[in-house]
Amino acid sequence: METTTFLPRIALFMRDGEILGQIEKILRDHYSSLLVITEREKLHEIDSPIIVITDSIQEVALIRDIPPVDGTDILVVARDDDTETLSAAFDSGATDYLAYPFAPAEVIVKTEKYLMPFRDE
Repeated sequence: METTTFLPRIALFMRDGEILGQIEKILRDHYSSLLVITEREKLHEIDSPIIVITDSIQEVALIRDIPPVDGTDILVVARDDDTETLSAAFDSGATDYLAYPFAPAEVIVKTEKYLMPFRDE
């Protein structure tokens, strides 16, 4: 019986280096397939991810318009008490958010929530 290994395709598009470092460390401890993008010009390198995690609300709509990403779940990192930013993120097409500062378990739980449907494919 042949088994396949599930490789989650997670893309990080971050402008804040501190947040990027924290999330990248958490995710690299759990997942091997991670694409890190820090420049807007490199967004076209995203190829059929399952999840995009970003701290750039301004780029959510742009990410949504990239053909292999248009149906992908997008998680935005935002301060939990920043309702204006969260509202703008959801209006732009974000699926969910990670409250900053976050606990490592929260990052993994939210990520797994969106990876789970793809594990049985």
